[in-house]
Amino acid sequence: MTAWSFTLRSLAVQTGTAYELEAPGPAGLGNPPARTQDQERGQFAGDVGGDDVFQRRVITIPVAVLGAAGDPDDCRTKLRALQTAWRLSDADLDLTMVVAGETLTYSGRPRGCEADVELLGQGVCRALLTFEALVPYAAGSSESVPVP
Repeated sequence: MTAWSFTLRSLAVQTGTAYELEAPGPAGLGNPPARTQDQERGQFAGDVGGDDVFQRRVITIPVAVLGAAGDPDDCRTKLRALQTAWRLSDADLDLTMVVAGETLTYSGRPRGCEADVELLGQGVCRALLTFEALVPYAAGSSESVPVP
């Protein structure tokens, strides 16, 4: 996970910073499940076929918040900064993800930061970040597909 980076509101989560990715790593980056809905036509025979579309994408990112030299106060300050960056939003924001040099941007809304402060005395906190991409596709690097 050393090549992964997530940036929201100018706060980056990546290896080598105070906000490092934890195992098992980010979730929700595969294809989201399809939403299928067929509707009955009431008094008429048959059904009306609905569109099969992807649901919104929910990305979760487990993070370790590291205080400088194991300092609990520094860890608490950094956790507050992380919670501020990932606070709930009613407006769409961009989550920029860099994976192996490729930049992808998801547009959606942060859904908060759940903190686990069990190890705060050791200068470490854990957090689970949640981002809801209303459009399941990322904008970013394009890929050429050869046409036969």
